[in-house]
Amino acid sequence: MNMVSIDSQATCPGLLVVVQMSSRVGEIDRNLAAIETALAGLPAASNRLVVFPEMATHGYFFRDRQRLWQLAEPVPKGVTTHRLVALAEHYQAYLVVGTAERDGEALYNTAVLVGPDGFITKYRKLHLWSEEKLLYNPGDLGIVVAELPIGRVGLLICYDLWFPEQARILRLLGADTLAMPAALVWNDTPAHVKRGYYMADYVAMMTAHLNQVHLALASQVGRYDGRWLFGSSILVGPLGWPLVEPASDERPAVLQCEVDFFEGRSLRGWGKMDHFDNDRRVDVYDSLLGYRR
Repeated sequence: MNMVSIDSQATCPGLLVVVQMSSRVGEIDRNLAAIETALAGLPAASNRLVVFPEMATHGYFFRDRQRLWQLAEPVPKGVTTHRLVALAEHYQAYLVVGTAERDGEALYNTAVLVGPDGFITKYRKLHLWSEEKLLYNPGDLGIVVAELPIGRVGLLICYDLWFPEQARILRLLGADTLAMPAALVWNDTPAHVKRGYYMADYVAMMTAHLNQVHLALASQVGRYDGRWLFGSSILVGPLGWPLVEPASDERPAVLQCEVDFFEGRSLRGWGKMDHFDNDRRVDVYDSLLGYRR
């Protein structure tokens, strides 16, 4: 694994946003209207990165693969992606949005990244959670980082966050911000008990801290036939502290904060003799992690 060399003196001010929303299964027009409403309410800024939830365009709780198959679309050639591109152009913002992708016989839980100049890239969820394994094919595009004027943006989706290798590799590829659509599903385990914050928020905070990156987690929220998506979206700075308080676990919300997207580049050395890149013992663990042979 070759780390990307970046200018630690650069700055890039802008607006980092997560939109927590309740998407309805199969109601694509309604969900896209909610996305546009959120964008229309944002303050003007020269650089804006807006992250929406996992499966924001299609809804999350599909009962069977056939229904999902009927609604999923190619990316980027599908109508939904074209509409997201139009929104990004109109509002002059970079958008990360979760959607359902169909490619040949395969279905993917996908995040698309679009901007003022069109479609940029897509990422297919690597780590499928629970019943997702019955609906989607495992992601096959690997780990995705996009080079943008606002820095390098690495893409994750929900359960990916619990596999720290992925965030670390994104960071080693030069990511300044991790954009993470999510649909945080309540299951009655001790890990989901709220102690100050939910565990998902603490995991996001620690991931940002360990990798010196901004992290924008945008979750769906709402109750659906006895199942609960508990929101708690969060914006985290590259020291690991929340930039604003996490969102509610019951209601839609928009979290936003003015940031320097390149801030993390100056935080990787904490003293004259300490630097997170230089101090990595790659001779010991890179081969064990599969980075090198």
